[in-house]
Amino acid sequence: MVVIETAPPDFNAGADAQILECLNPAAPKSFFLYAGAGSGKTRSLKNALDGFRDAHGAAFRRLGKKIAVITYTNAAADEIAERVGQDSLFPISTIHSFCWQHIETYHADIQAWLLKTLPANLADLHKKQAKGRAGKAALDRERAIASTNRRIEWLSVPRRFTYNPNGDNFGQDSLSHSEVLKITAAFIETKPSMRAVLVNKYPFLLIDESQDTSKVLLEAFFTLAAANEGKFGMGLFGDTMQRIFLDGHPELESLVPDSWARPVKRLNHRSPQRVIALGNVLRAPIDRQYQVARDDSGTGIVRLFVASSATPDKPGFEQRVRDRMAELCGDSAWCKETEVKTLTLEHHMAASRRGFLEMFQALDQDSRLSTGLRTGEIAGLRLFTERVAPLVAAARAKDGFAVMAHLPFACDFAAAQAREHCPVSDPGRSSAADKGGGGGAARSQS
Repeated sequence: MVVIETAPPDFNAGADAQILECLNPAAPKSFFLYAGAGSGKTRSLKNALDGFRDAHGAAFRRLGKKIAVITYTNAAADEIAERVGQDSLFPISTIHSFCWQHIETYHADIQAWLLKTLPANLADLHKKQAKGRAGKAALDRERAIASTNRRIEWLSVPRRFTYNPNGDNFGQDSLSHSEVLKITAAFIETKPSMRAVLVNKYPFLLIDESQDTSKVLLEAFFTLAAANEGKFGMGLFGDTMQRIFLDGHPELESLVPDSWARPVKRLNHRSPQRVIALGNVLRAPIDRQYQVARDDSGTGIVRLFVASSATPDKPGFEQRVRDRMAELCGDSAWCKETEVKTLTLEHHMAASRRGFLEMFQALDQDSRLSTGLRTGEIAGLRLFTERVAPLVAAARAKDGFAVMAHLPFACDFAAAQAREHCPVSDPGRSSAADKGGGGGAARSQS
């Protein structure tokens, strides 16, 4: 028998009220909402913005001020926009777009930052090359050294820079994703004018999925908040157990000052009681966060199958798990892979399971492509995912109308991509940080 604490659906109501109190223009206060899956963090974000709009929206619009809402991926930004609604009072964007918006006119300062940073990177490459062994890594470092030297030479005269937050960045004038984050962090910490602009335009900055936000950038935002206490409030929504990208801060909670508000949301609205009980056990050694179940939730059923990472045939093991579940449940649909929902938490694992490992590994070698590869923003991939795949699906379904609807767009998209200039990949180019994640899969039946 499962023994787990239960509570009514409004158990977390106090957290939303506390967040709204922090969003007081007369006395801004920073806060950190650290809560597990299913606790309604995005709902709290929506409730806070709705409450702020009702209480202070008109005054903020007259003053030209806004609440900035940023998150890591376009998909997450779109989800928030769908939940919150489009409102110019609350501009919602990715972290990369937000950063570029604030540094894109600082060309001379960007160039100065690069001229200071690149020689240090070059010295580090030479040091590693001197100690390293011959082989592929040595060849990659050799190309990186040559590329960095060319870039330093290119920067010997005044330059202007470009950046695409939602795609690939090639060419000597383009900045990588990681460079944009690092430059923004450096400018926030060293340029009073940028700090003043940010605080004046955005008295509140809300960061969703903050556990995935760049560590360097987060630390700069903490510096901004500390220097403008009483004039600027920052709100972090997150859960370190749901961290996906490796450049996020692994111990985010330890950075949060004692003076910040810490609203608590322990109620899990999504899962049955046994799923919550298992989650509490799994995360107990990490952070001892303990969720409670809704008092109207079902007990549910959970079966946990554990395989060694050294298992040679992982898809075969998963098939045996499905077969076993079919026996336990008396449901033959478990035997069919297409009838079972599987959560794959790591990109490399997904590539292996779904049959595109060779393509993934080839694109992943160039770190300029790694972010776009994981977010699906690479133009070549989008041609297939947005145009070719729907066309093939329509043809297989023998839906002539859908085929004719997709065909012109697919041709136009392909022609546009063919016209774009796409230089040969250079592994030595400064690049975006690789985005990885832990692996694992889980299924539950309730």
